[in-house]
This record gives sequence, C-alpha cells and structure tokens, in this order.
Amino acid sequence: MEFALLLAQSSSYEAGKQIGRILGIFIFPVFLMLIFGSVNYIVNRIKGKAISFKQAILARWVILTSVILWIFGLVGQFAK
Repeated sequence: MEFALLLAQSSSYEAGKQIGRILGIFIFPVFLMLIFGSVNYIVNRIKGKAISFKQAILARWVILTSVILWIFGLVGQFAK
C-alpha cells in the first residue's frame, strides 16, 4: 500500500526511479548466481569434471554466496 501511495504522490521520473531500484534489488542475486556459476562451470571443466551449466549455477555454495552478498547489499542500501 505504501509503495502505491509513494508512486501516486511522485512524478513519473521518481516513479520510474523507484521501480528500477526495486527491480534491480531483485535481479541482482540472479546476476550474481550467473557470475559465480559461470566461474564454477569453467573451473570444473578445466579440472576435467563433467558438469552441466545448470548444476554449476544451482550449486549450494553459489546460491549461498549470492544470497549473502545480496543481503549485504540490502543492508548497505538501507543504512544510507
């Protein structure tokens, strides 16, 4: 409700800025998972282990690292 009220009271520029910020907050962990998963995939391929890209991205440490960095980012943004 507060978000809708915020959008109603602001200009279209401010509304777009808020929507972009919210989308960025939720897309960032997926971006991190793709980066860490790609590194995991390349390292495993160099070692000679047969691993699919899906397995590399959905590895526990990839998800955990992405979520932890996402939480740190949220805390940093809201601490401003």
